[in-house]
Amino acid sequence: MSRRVPVLYAIMAVTWGIPYFFIKIVVEELQPASMVMARCGLATLILVPLAWRSGALRQGLGVFRWVVVFALFEYIIPWYLLATAEQRLPSSVAGLLLATTPMFATILGRLWGDRTATQWRRLVGLAIGFVGVGALLGIDAWSHGLDAASALLILVTAACYALAPMAVMRNTRGIDQMGIVALAMPITTLFWAWPGITEWPAQGVTARVWGSLAILAIVCTWLAFRYYWKLAHAVGVVRASLLTYLNPPVALAMGVLFLGEPITTGMLLGFPLVLLGSYYATRAPRPVMEASVAEA
Repeated sequence: MSRRVPVLYAIMAVTWGIPYFFIKIVVEELQPASMVMARCGLATLILVPLAWRSGALRQGLGVFRWVVVFALFEYIIPWYLLATAEQRLPSSVAGLLLATTPMFATILGRLWGDRTATQWRRLVGLAIGFVGVGALLGIDAWSHGLDAASALLILVTAACYALAPMAVMRNTRGIDQMGIVALAMPITTLFWAWPGITEWPAQGVTARVWGSLAILAIVCTWLAFRYYWKLAHAVGVVRASLLTYLNPPVALAMGVLFLGEPITTGMLLGFPLVLLGSYYATRAPRPVMEASVAEA
């Protein structure tokens, strides 16, 4: 393994682990539509020129209908739902619940013909993971007044995050993904522009919110995208998905240390089950040849 791989994992754990913290800060002053519009608007200013210069933008235009699908299920719906949920949920809970994304990917994979999704280990993984979700939501709803409706929005967000790349990658093979992501940003900005502008606070927003929006656009979108593809190129897309297990602890630490969010019984019991379930639900089947060699 290249020495830079652990560094790339560490970078991605942070860049995709901290958005929930900064979203929580932004939604204290902005409505969800305004937040999504501003975040994607700032990201557009960075990504579109880069994609144009590299030629990726032209490739993206060639598969424009799939760009729209990607924008809808990766940004337009989930980012709005995530921001709406974080108006009532701790950022740490949002980060933990999004660890269910691989489980939804497993379910969608079976619907699209992946027969390995029904292997007993993966089914057990799904069962364990959803027991973990139930424990987290049930215990915290009972003991800490966790808003169940907002938690459900996070789970829908996780399902969208699983759907978007699977649907698009199956139909855009050989296309530079940077062009798709770059084009999805202005589409999302325009979609939320009208409600985002009309709901913008008349008194404006503080420097704290503008700084958080800048970090969401630059660090959590552009920088994260750049290093993710370096990681995927170095270790492959499947192994790069291990990031799913690294991001939630970062989200939890940020919420607890800087926002004073509590570590609850539901988190302590439910989160390990979600991670364990996600691991087994997405674990690739071991080839027969590999098994016989290992057993020999």
